[in-house]
Amino acid sequence: MDVDERLADATGRNPRTPRRWQVEATRAALEAVRDRRTGVIYAATGTGKSDAIGMILCGFRPATGWIDVVTVPTQDLVRQTVRGLRLFGMDVQPWYQHERKIGAVVVTCRPSLDGLVDHMTGHDMKARIAIIDECHGLGADSRCLQAVQRMETMCGGRL
Repeated sequence: MDVDERLADATGRNPRTPRRWQVEATRAALEAVRDRRTGVIYAATGTGKSDAIGMILCGFRPATGWIDVVTVPTQDLVRQTVRGLRLFGMDVQPWYQHERKIGAVVVTCRPSLDGLVDHMTGHDMKARIAIIDECHGLGADSRCLQAVQRMETMCGGRL
């Protein structure tokens, strides 16, 4: 599938009518991954970042044998993000202190990310995409970014 086909599929899976910026952000993310680049999406609280994340993840379906990881700051946001992403029809599971499940998409909080990476390493699981939601304040030496770098190493730099 090319970027336009993936974008159309992702837009069609959104349970709400996507905002223009969400479509543009999804296109930019799809193009970045195609071109092996990383990117940052800036959006204020309440503007629909979770829907944009859902569209981005849908744009990469299907991917048998790979896990997409979304990390958020808190356990409350894990539960909220899992609920939101499930509306897109994806197998989304939480990974945090009280619930550790693996699906095609795994949502974890910052303190649980190291444990998820350890589990994935021990079970020969590979991450395809890592999305860090609410990444403000994360320096290059943060545990979160270090864990994402470990996932990238596990995938041979494909992340």
